[in-house]
Amino acid sequence: MNIFKQLALGGHLTKMTNWMEAIEHTRRTMPIGAGGGIDSLPRDQQARAIRELEAGMAALSKYPRHVITAELIKNRQVALQFGRHMRADAIGNLLEHLIAQNIALGAEDFLKSYA
Repeated sequence: MNIFKQLALGGHLTKMTNWMEAIEHTRRTMPIGAGGGIDSLPRDQQARAIRELEAGMAALSKYPRHVITAELIKNRQVALQFGRHMRADAIGNLLEHLIAQNIALGAEDFLKSYA
């Protein structure tokens, strides 16, 4: 993959991870039973998050699924090494969402084919 595609991929994953981290933050800081999640963000941020997450998924769908999975696994490991556990959880949530949308490979398929 050329450098420009790598940079674009990194940019999309960073934006999406930032939103997932903001959502994860609401889950951790809202009182029990108050929810958390995207609905707990202010309305303008909800709309922006949805817009940017959808745009990111459209852009990521042009990349091979194993590349998306590999990048997110690498990013999660780096976050954990720096003690950024909430970001690591957000990356995990993003990966699960992308797997459900058939944009990334699940762990079993990834390990069978690319490990």
